Amino acid sequence: MNWCKKGSRKNVRGDRRKGRVNIMGGLRYSDKKRWVELSDKGNSHNFYKVLKLFYEELINEGVSAGNQGSEFTKKGAKIVSIVDNASFHKKEEYLKKNETEMPNIYL
Repeated sequence: MNWCKKGSRKNVRGDRRKGRVNIMGGLRYSDKKRWVELSDKGNSHNFYKVLKLFYEELINEGVSAGNQGSEFTKKGAKIVSIVDNASFHKKEEYLKKNETEMPNIYL
């Protein structure tokens, strides 16, 4: 997972030649910090894995700022993730895992 500077780009691998590059990204409203992650394949497992990495990064960022990691679910920021209508974004198994393991992320 990488935060990138405004106007910078990550190098895109040769996957583009195969027709598709799956990109997940986000923008934090408070300080305009951007997050970008390239995924090998668009499926529910990779979607969940990238969300989990993003959530852990947010917790670690809070801990480095002097907060308790265990308090993140109560006192941490609420994150809204906008997704398209891909079937793997709506898979019930991963929606339930998201609610229990990452309650601060709303899809």
